Amino acid sequence: MSSRARHVGFIAFVVTVALAAAACSSSGSSKATGSDTDKTTPNVSTNTENIASLTPMDDSVPAGAERLHFKVGPFTVEPGQNNIANRSAHSQQPQQDGWIVGIRPNLVDAQGKTPGVDVIHLHHAVWLNLTASDTTTPGLPERFFAVGEEKTILKFPAGYGYAYKASDRWLLNYMLHNNTSTREKLWVSYDIDFIPATAPEAKSIKPARPIWMDVQNGETYPVFDVRRGSGTQGEYTYPDDATNPYQGGPRRTCGPSTRTAR
Repeated sequence: MSSRARHVGFIAFVVTVALAAAACSSSGSSKATGSDTDKTTPNVSTNTENIASLTPMDDSVPAGAERLHFKVGPFTVEPGQNNIANRSAHSQQPQQDGWIVGIRPNLVDAQGKTPGVDVIHLHHAVWLNLTASDTTTPGLPERFFAVGEEKTILKFPAGYGYAYKASDRWLLNYMLHNNTSTREKLWVSYDIDFIPATAPEAKSIKPARPIWMDVQNGETYPVFDVRRGSGTQGEYTYPDDATNPYQGGPRRTCGPSTRTAR
């Protein structure tokens, strides 16, 4: 017997010597591009100092930035669907060089409404830059943004951003769960706060580097099994309680992860 534990990774950004993905407050303009012009519902912030934070995020557009609207789809989600797949996002990304200073993801239907997570939900989505190598797993494309059911928002501190080139090629890795008995069509939408390279504010921005943090870094399937009764007193800590977890290869985790093994 085993109990399943999710190990979907999350991304922190190295900002000089600190990890940061905190909210910042400023003003700017809003511009709609791509195929998604619906304004998404405000969400909550998550940062590396307080991962469990539910503090509402300031929804203002940073100075010098434009809010660009994109969506990938439609995805035909069959009843009970629970698969992992990839979809090109190249047509749904900024068309000029610049800096990404915020990303707000969502899952929407044809009317632009977000289904409840108990109906159809986004188990996870990962945005990958095919033209760059991942920092922690160089054999993979650069994983620069990821979300799950909570639809975490990324917003950089003022003066920092993710460097973007119009020549970048994006890929979306996703898993959608359909808890209904009917076939549905959904889109993964995302608003990007973007400062063009030609904007005066772009001259002073410092680059942030995405770091993927995961229990089993490099694995494509975000689940691992824990045998019932393993570990100590009903808890199993990976990799401490594992036998030869890396099979002679390099260490693949940022630190220990404990799961219930009852």
